[in-house]
Amino acid sequence: MKGEGSPRLADYLLVGVASAAVLSLEIILLRVFSFSQWHHFASLAVALALLGFGVAGTLLTLLGQRAVKWGDRLFLSGLLLGAGGMVAAFQLPRWILVRPLFALWDGGELFKLLLLDFIAFIPFLGLAVSIGQVFLRWPLATPRLYGASLLGSALGCILPLIVLSFFHLEEALLIIPLCLLVAIGAFGILGSRSPRLGLIGLGGFLLLLSVLLSGVAPLRISDFKQLAYLLDLPDAQIISRHPGVQADVTVVRSGSIRIGRGLSVQWEHPLPPVDAAVLEADRVIPVWRKGDASEHAGYAQSTLVALPFYLRPEGSVAVLGASDWMLPMDGPSREITVVDGSAPILQLYREREMFPGARMVHSFPRQYVDKTDEEFCLLILTGASMGGDAVDVDYLLTVEGMEACYSALEENGVLVIPLHLSNPPRDAIRLLELIRTTLVRREIADPLGRLAMVRSMEEALFMVFRDSLSTPELEMIRNFCHRGSFDISILPGLESAESNRFHILDRPVYHEAALALFSGVGKLPEEADWYSRNVPTDNRPHFWKTMRWSKLPKLLNEMGRNGLIWLDWSVLVSVMKFIVAAILAASLILLPLGRLPRRKATFGPLSIVAYFGALGLGFLSLEMAAFQRGVLFVGHPVYSAALVFFVFLAGAGWGSFSTPRDSGAGVAGRVFLPIFGCILAAWAVLEWLVPPMSRISGAGSLILIVVALGPLAYALGRAFPWGLSQLSDSRPQIAWAWGINGFTSVIAAPLAVLAAVHLGQSVVWAIGTGSYVAAFLVALKQT
Repeated sequence: MKGEGSPRLADYLLVGVASAAVLSLEIILLRVFSFSQWHHFASLAVALALLGFGVAGTLLTLLGQRAVKWGDRLFLSGLLLGAGGMVAAFQLPRWILVRPLFALWDGGELFKLLLLDFIAFIPFLGLAVSIGQVFLRWPLATPRLYGASLLGSALGCILPLIVLSFFHLEEALLIIPLCLLVAIGAFGILGSRSPRLGLIGLGGFLLLLSVLLSGVAPLRISDFKQLAYLLDLPDAQIISRHPGVQADVTVVRSGSIRIGRGLSVQWEHPLPPVDAAVLEADRVIPVWRKGDASEHAGYAQSTLVALPFYLRPEGSVAVLGASDWMLPMDGPSREITVVDGSAPILQLYREREMFPGARMVHSFPRQYVDKTDEEFCLLILTGASMGGDAVDVDYLLTVEGMEACYSALEENGVLVIPLHLSNPPRDAIRLLELIRTTLVRREIADPLGRLAMVRSMEEALFMVFRDSLSTPELEMIRNFCHRGSFDISILPGLESAESNRFHILDRPVYHEAALALFSGVGKLPEEADWYSRNVPTDNRPHFWKTMRWSKLPKLLNEMGRNGLIWLDWSVLVSVMKFIVAAILAASLILLPLGRLPRRKATFGPLSIVAYFGALGLGFLSLEMAAFQRGVLFVGHPVYSAALVFFVFLAGAGWGSFSTPRDSGAGVAGRVFLPIFGCILAAWAVLEWLVPPMSRISGAGSLILIVVALGPLAYALGRAFPWGLSQLSDSRPQIAWAWGINGFTSVIAAPLAVLAAVHLGQSVVWAIGTGSYVAAFLVALKQT
C-alpha cells in the first residue's frame, strides 16, 4: 500500500480479504456463543463486530495524520491484531468457564463474561482499523475501496457455510485466522509491503497450521448446557459427531439416558436406554440403539402421543420436526413421512430404524406444508414440543402456518401438537388462542367442538380435528385417558370436575381458559393472563415471545428469583444491548470532537452525525427486515442470513463503484430517490409475489428474492461513499463519519429485533425507510 497517489489492485484485494474475515468470524462466533455459552448471547457477535468498526473510527480520528503516515505498517498490524484476537477468542474460553445467568448477581461471573466479550471484540477492532485506514489514505478512491470492502464482506457470508459443512466449530474458528495470516505473509513479503510483519504472519500461519493438524480439542461448554449434563452421566461417551451449517450434532451414549415424554404414570416397567443426539449443546433428540426397536414399542403405546394413533389406526402420517417424543409407529404397513431440516438427524433415523419404512424428507416443516399436495390422516407438529426462544422466528406456529397445516389434513384428519407445560401456564394459553383464531378464520361455526387437549403434569397434547368429534371418538378419548391416568383439559361436553383428576393443579386452568377464550364462559384465570396471548402471524412470527412487560413486576414479586427462568431473556438482552450500545455510541461519537477541524466543511458536525448515523440505522434495519422475511421462504435463519446478507453486500458493493462524486441537490436526488422506489418494490415482492411463488417452486422464490433485493442493495450502496466523498478535503471527518455509521449500526441490530418482535416486520421496514428519508433531507440541506 505504498504511495499516496491511488491504491493498486493488491490493495483492493487485501481490503476484500479483511472484510471477508470480519463477516466470516461474525457468523462463526454466532454459532460458537450459542454452542458454548448462552444462546441469548449469540447475537452479541454482531454487536461486537459493529462496535469494533465504531471504535476503530474513533481511534483513527484521534490518530489523525499518523494513521496516514504509518501506512502499510498500520494496515498489516491491524490484520495481525485481528488474527491474534481470533486465536485468543478461541483459546481463552478453554481456561475460563462462564455461567452467564449468575452474572446477574455474581460480580466474579460478570467480570469473566466481560473479559470474554472484550477478547472477542479485539479481532473486530484490529480488522476495522485496517479497513478504515484506507479511506483516510485514498479519499478520492472511496467508492472503489468501499465497493471492494462490501464485495469481500459478501464473500464472507458464503465462506462459513462451506467451512461449517466440513469442520467442527473449534476447527472453523482457526481456519479464518489461518487464511488471514496467509494473506499477511503474501502481501508483506512477496509484495514488499512490510517484510518484517509478513514474516510474523507467515510464522503465525505455520504455528497455527501445526496446531490444527495435530487435532483440536472440542470447545468447552457451560455446565448449564444439556450436552454438559449428559457427559457428566456415568459411563457417558461421545460415539459420533457430525458438523453442520445449522448445528453440530453430537451423539452421546450412557446407560442412564432414558427418556419417556408424556409417559403414563401407570407404566410400571423400566424404560430402555437410548442414545441422545444433541443439536448444538441444548436440543436433545432420543434415538434408539440399533436392534432395540422392540424394546420401545410397549412404552410408546403408553404415552400421550399414542392417543391420535388410537383414534386413527389407519391412514398416512406426517411428522414435522425432530423432537424428544417417541412415536408409536405401526411399522411398514403404515405410510409415514418424516420431515426435518437436519440431514444428520434424518440419517440417524434411517440407521436406527426409528420410523420403519418411512419416507425421509429433508425440508423445513413450513416449506413442506406450503408446497405439498398430499393430505394426511395425522399431521404431528412434534418440533413444537422442543420449545423456542422469544426472538426465534417460527413460521409454522403462525396463523398462516396453522392454516396450511389444517389444509393438509384429510377429511377425517387430525392436527396433533405436543407441548411442554409450565406453571404458571405460558405457551399453552397462546396456542389455544392461535388455534381459536385459525378455526375462526376457516369459518368453523363451533371451534371448541373440534378441539381436544389431554395432559400429564408436564406435557400436553393438543388435537385439532378436521370434523366435529363424534360420540364414539369422545368415548375413546375418555377410555384412553382413564387407562393411562391422563387428565382431559379440553373436550366437547367436558365438565369442570372431570378435567383435574389425576395430575391435580390448584384449579383446572386450561379448561377454564378454553371456555373463556372459545365460548366466552367465565373469566380467563389470572395465572393464564400473566403472559402475552397475541396471535403470531407471518408478519410477527414469534410464537415463543410471551412476556408482558406490564406483568413483569408482579411475576418477580410472586416468584422471586425463581421467576427469572420464565422471562424472555433474549428480549431483555436485546434491550440491555440497545441501552449499552446507545451509551457507548454517544460517548465515543463525542470523544473525537476536539480533534476535528474547526473550518467549515461541506457537512458540519451535526450533519455528519445525522447523515451517517441515519445510513447506519437504515441499512441494518432494511437488511434485518429482509432477513426476517427470508426465513419464511428459505426455511432456516442461517440460510436466510447467507442469502440476504450476500445480496445486500454484493449489490451495495457494485453500487458503490457507480457513486457520483459531485454535489448538489440534483445529485442527492439521483442518489436517494432510486432507494425509495427500490424499497417499495422489494417490500411488495417479498410481501405479495414471493409467498405464492414459494408454494410452487423453491428455486423460483429464491430467484425472485435476489431480483427484489439486488436493485435495492445497488441503490443503498451509493449513499455512504457519496457522503464520504463530500468530506474528501477533511480526513479526520472521514474517519469520524465512518465510526458514527458503525455505532448506529450497533444500535440498529437490537432495535430491529425489538421492533420485529413487538410491532412486526413491517415496522422494521418503516424504520429503515424513515432513516433514509432523514439522510436525504440532510443531504438536501447541505447541498
